[in-house]
Amino acid sequence: GYYMSYNKFSQISLATNYKKLEQIIPVWIQIKSDGSLVKNYSNQDLNYLKTYFSSENIFPLVQNFQLNSEVSNKLVSRSHIRKQVGEKLLKVLKYYQFQGINLDLEGVKKDNSLQFIKFIKELSYLLHSNNMKLGLSIPAKTEKNNSIWGAAYNYQKLGELADEIIIMAYDFHWLNSVSGPIAPLRWVQAVI
Repeated sequence: GYYMSYNKFSQISLATNYKKLEQIIPVWIQIKSDGSLVKNYSNQDLNYLKTYFSSENIFPLVQNFQLNSEVSNKLVSRSHIRKQVGEKLLKVLKYYQFQGINLDLEGVKKDNSLQFIKFIKELSYLLHSNNMKLGLSIPAKTEKNNSIWGAAYNYQKLGELADEIIIMAYDFHWLNSVSGPIAPLRWVQAVI
């Protein structure tokens, strides 16, 4: 499950449901377009999670800074930054004895689809070479609705590279949209 240390309800949910989870994905690291990492956690956060999970079952969520699509597209299109990010993430994982990450790069443009796949291939190789795992959180899409937001994410190719994929099958309706369910069953079934 995802975990947000800054959210009181996330803490309550974790304390109530941790036995139902195999792993925890704390929202902890953001990547800036220059390849630098912004770490959003403290030793207190880490120690709190370790009361429920071992380091091997904590997979930090790594996102593009402020979920800005410009950051994602700059990152995937620059090989030296991709390499730099991979090396920095590996260093963090080794330091904390984590066994992998969950990567959530949102807003990758369709034009950068091949560069995104290349980044995932490079990162997968780096992590696997160090006996670590790569999980991906990717936007939901259907064959009929290959939206701008999800067009760059080739499920088949990503599935061949990642150890785990979480399809973010929510936000069918959202705060500023017309009223409706966030994940209607027919839509979720079409996605999977």
